[in-house]
Amino acid sequence: MTVLSFSTMWAQQERFRDLLRFRETVAAMGYDAIEVSHSTGEEGLKALLTPGAIPLTSLHAPTPHRKLADGRPNGDANLASLVESQRQRAIAETKRSIDYAALAGLRYVVVHLGGCGDAPTEEEKALKRLYEAGGTQGAAWDAARATLRRYREERAPAHLVQARRSLRELVQHAAGRLAIGIESRLNYHEIPHPQ
Repeated sequence: MTVLSFSTMWAQQERFRDLLRFRETVAAMGYDAIEVSHSTGEEGLKALLTPGAIPLTSLHAPTPHRKLADGRPNGDANLASLVESQRQRAIAETKRSIDYAALAGLRYVVVHLGGCGDAPTEEEKALKRLYEAGGTQGAAWDAARATLRRYREERAPAHLVQARRSLRELVQHAAGRLAIGIESRLNYHEIPHPQ
């Protein structure tokens, strides 16, 4: 049976400050369930964990949203970080999502595996600027693409080792309770990558 789930990412607007209203709206649109995004705070998550018009299917780690000790949102935690303390912080935040989901009887948690660094690189930003200016052909475009490709090829192997380590730990933590799904990402530095 196919279940069509709608993400609370759409609820990040003033009219859905009350996530129970969001749930009713999504149910009226014909969706079967809701996925709670990593932008949903603890209060919203707890509200959605109560019975309602439609159930939850999954949590998108790291849910619930909160600030880390360094002031960054927990969604910035990198499971592929080369800095072990940062990787462990990302694991702890994701395990927290797994525990919430398991306690609620949900079957899935979706994760981002991190990236080759914590943010889009200067190389990636340069390529994006060319794209936005309509410069998707020619020597500058080809050079920017080649530079970005080299950047990732040089850094990806070490980050992939960390991402695999993190995934093994998370799978062990979730074993027998729920499944973990890996979401592909938007930015070139992020994991997984098409190649």
